[in-house]
Amino acid sequence: MNKKYTIGVMIGNANSPHTMDLMQGIFHAAESMDVNVLFFLGIHSSYYYKSYFGEDAEDDYDYQFNAAYDYEAFADLDALIIAYGSLCIFLDEKESAVFLEKYRDKPRVLLEERDKTGTSTSIIADNYNGMYAIAEHLVKDHGYRNFTYLAGPHGNTDARERRQAVYDVMKKYGIEFGADRIAYGDYSSCVQNQVNELLDAYPDMEAMICANDVMAETAYKECARRGKIVGRDIAITGFDDWELAETMNPPLTTVLQNAFDMGYMAVISAVELCKGKQCHSIVVPAGVKIRESCGCRVERKVYEKTSILGLEEGWTDITEHYLDSMVKGILPDNSDKGLKEKTREYLRAILRVDFRIPESEENIKKISKNCS
Repeated sequence: MNKKYTIGVMIGNANSPHTMDLMQGIFHAAESMDVNVLFFLGIHSSYYYKSYFGEDAEDDYDYQFNAAYDYEAFADLDALIIAYGSLCIFLDEKESAVFLEKYRDKPRVLLEERDKTGTSTSIIADNYNGMYAIAEHLVKDHGYRNFTYLAGPHGNTDARERRQAVYDVMKKYGIEFGADRIAYGDYSSCVQNQVNELLDAYPDMEAMICANDVMAETAYKECARRGKIVGRDIAITGFDDWELAETMNPPLTTVLQNAFDMGYMAVISAVELCKGKQCHSIVVPAGVKIRESCGCRVERKVYEKTSILGLEEGWTDITEHYLDSMVKGILPDNSDKGLKEKTREYLRAILRVDFRIPESEENIKKISKNCS
């Protein structure tokens, strides 16, 4: 009779889209392979809460919340999956080695970290080449030379490799890019201050590269507050290709990091270790997803060939078709051509308003005055 393995999973930032995708992959793999999984869930970084409640950002109580990871000692585990990319948010580089040393006696898989000891299987995305490709696209294909970078946290391998890629692209093309052009976030949506620091310091920037999609979404919102249109006035890119990337307005140019697959592979690797197989390293390819937020006009298949339209259209085409139908529904066919164009301009402007932002009502009033 085959043993049913029990695998512990240490993971933090459990309410982030990326971490949830990792957890989904782990869950489905465990179900498929008939293994037990115990999740040891750490809390989100303290900055996430302090940004809302206004506590002193210098105080740090993360270590109290992360006591959840100590409970693995009381569980009868056969192996550990340590989603180290999410834990690094709570640890500085000096603490990382101490943290991992605590679990040296257990077969383990490191997610989003490179194993430097030869004692763990490691699974990490190709952060460097993925970010290098997207930064080079902005330089070579668009000709941008005025950049800022919204980076991930210090001490995080993913963040460090992505940041180095941006530096290397700028160096290759002789683009001025000092440390003052970088702001550091924690991969959460609570980076309004960092985004605005960059926008204030470099109001004429052509592109803001973001270390993940969640921070890129915040950059969208802050640009909207200032009346900047993403994809036209400023290029914004992300990393992860989370589920909302393609439905953002405009769709987000980003790098696909398949977290679901990485979680799935982590369970397979953990079971291999339980069966006595050797540790190994896996680097998961990360491919660029070109969409409209970088300034590209992307031709994409929106309808199946069997649909009534049966053609390929980009985001701009869809918007224009929608505006046509709206104007026809509002005005008679024999209306003045100038009136039709003004109505169309007003409707187009409304479509650009992000109604999740409190200032939306004021933006609509401004639009109305400009179009009257």
